[in-house]
Amino acid sequence: MNVRALLLQILNTHPRAKSSVRKIRGILYGFFNLTLPILKHKILRQVKELDHSTQLHLLTRHDMGCWLHSLHYAELRNTPEKRVIVILLSSYYKQIHLIAKILFPSLQIISVGNWYTDLLRKTFGHFCLQTQTFNPIYGLIRSHRLDSLVLFDMPMELEWPFKSSYDAQLDPHLTNSHSLPIEFVNAYKKFRTYSQHRHELFHDYIRLAKETSRTPSKDDKSLALLKSALEIHAPYAILNINCKSYNDIILDRRKIHHPERYNIIIDELISRGFSVVIQGRREQPSFASRKGLIDYTKTHWTSLENDIALYAGCDLIVSSKTGPEVFGTVFDKPTLGLNYVEPSGITPTTRLRYFPKKIRDKVSRRILNWKEHYFHPCFFHFGQIYFDSPSEHEYLDMSEEELYESLNEFLPLVQKTKAEWTVYTDLQREFKESLTALHLGGKYAPGVPLDAYLKTTNKTSP
Repeated sequence: MNVRALLLQILNTHPRAKSSVRKIRGILYGFFNLTLPILKHKILRQVKELDHSTQLHLLTRHDMGCWLHSLHYAELRNTPEKRVIVILLSSYYKQIHLIAKILFPSLQIISVGNWYTDLLRKTFGHFCLQTQTFNPIYGLIRSHRLDSLVLFDMPMELEWPFKSSYDAQLDPHLTNSHSLPIEFVNAYKKFRTYSQHRHELFHDYIRLAKETSRTPSKDDKSLALLKSALEIHAPYAILNINCKSYNDIILDRRKIHHPERYNIIIDELISRGFSVVIQGRREQPSFASRKGLIDYTKTHWTSLENDIALYAGCDLIVSSKTGPEVFGTVFDKPTLGLNYVEPSGITPTTRLRYFPKKIRDKVSRRILNWKEHYFHPCFFHFGQIYFDSPSEHEYLDMSEEELYESLNEFLPLVQKTKAEWTVYTDLQREFKESLTALHLGGKYAPGVPLDAYLKTTNKTSP
């Protein structure tokens, strides 16, 4: 282990040390944050010159899922009558600009970053650049254009927990919540207080995604060259398994702890005539080589441009809850979400079926059924937001049998029309009808759990 890796491990396992280093770095950054007044003046001049009939979308976040959702939402709202302009206020502005250029070339993009902010990022890291340069500019723009839209807000505070502008007394969804478990309602209020999602806008995004049949055009020539280089034979499925170690007992619920169980998925897809392409980076596991399996992650072809090309040309996606799954929404691809978590925030594609990780009470060893899960405070677990002690409940990876059953339930849907995906089974209709406005995206997004999940009942496991 090199010195840098050792230091990172120490910081990740000692929160106080990490916080101290971050504060010292922030103080030093302040001495070099020389261009902030210039950037403020420049962007404010650009904003004031814009016609007020244009719609500003501000993009602030650091994760790919938020980038894709935000850009896609902006594209869906971009019309000849109401032109949309996206202002990039994320320290990852170069990657976001590239995604927008490839997927949504008609969107007008304004980027705050320049060569000096690049230097600041390389020297002090993304956190300092975001919180001490881009966040103040974000606040300035918001103060001058109150009509600007932000799908995922960027908190101005530097320390967790961040608070949103949510006020429970003004929430119409709580009017008819008296029949719901009080613990569930209280968790909803806390989630809205600390969540940076603009849920009303996300519901509008869901509506637009349902109504549109518009998808980005794909570069057939580039895709053909890439498929030839990787020896991909059509049709092909993309497999993305998030095995990232978060070094955090809360965030580790997103991690797939038993990737070896996915061999049954790979073999079944290959036996059905699909090539299987593993997409991702270092967080992806290694599988034994076999005919029909292409581990794109271990090749020199990996790039953001090629990631987009692969998703544009695939026939279906198998993914855990991770940013790249949103490509399924952007390209309207059949998406199978396995070992899903965070069900309050479901990507708004119609062609989605998923199987959530099961939740087990650590004391009784009892696994919650879906009705208990969806009306329990743990429904609102999202990112760092957690409503009970991690020592009380644990997330369980799906078994091989559950993975196999889920895939075989999903595959007959792949060739169906978008409208046919909303013809739900009896269990799925019961599920949809039981949800309330407090379930947010879980209620309004058209994707639903598989019957393989909904039919499960309570049981005690070892």
